[in-house]
Amino acid sequence: MTEGPTVLKHKGTYYFIYSANHFKWPTYAVGYATSKSPYGPWEKFEGNPIISKANIGHNGTGHGDVVKDKKGDMYYVMHTHPSETAINPRKTGVVKMKFAKNPNGGPDLLTVDAKTFHFLKVQE
Repeated sequence: MTEGPTVLKHKGTYYFIYSANHFKWPTYAVGYATSKSPYGPWEKFEGNPIISKANIGHNGTGHGDVVKDKKGDMYYVMHTHPSETAINPRKTGVVKMKFAKNPNGGPDLLTVDAKTFHFLKVQE
């Protein structure tokens, strides 16, 4: 199952970001595919997932979207689960992402800096 799509265009390549696995599972995660056209065909990134419990440390990371701050830095905003057995109450997480030069050639890589992960803070 895939859901939560976002499509970005960077240097002539389209990046299709999506969430995969069932949203109730701790393994719910985010990956991407690339294409030269918004209609495909799409090639899955071999290093998927780019956001998951393995690198973020929280269950059920997914179904989010990309935002940019005033400086132009890019972030992925997603929901997380409180444990491996409960999906509620969910928390909103934020992690910095960027495009990086692909050392093997080809389209730039979409990368995540897991050290920047934090929960969204609501001001009262």
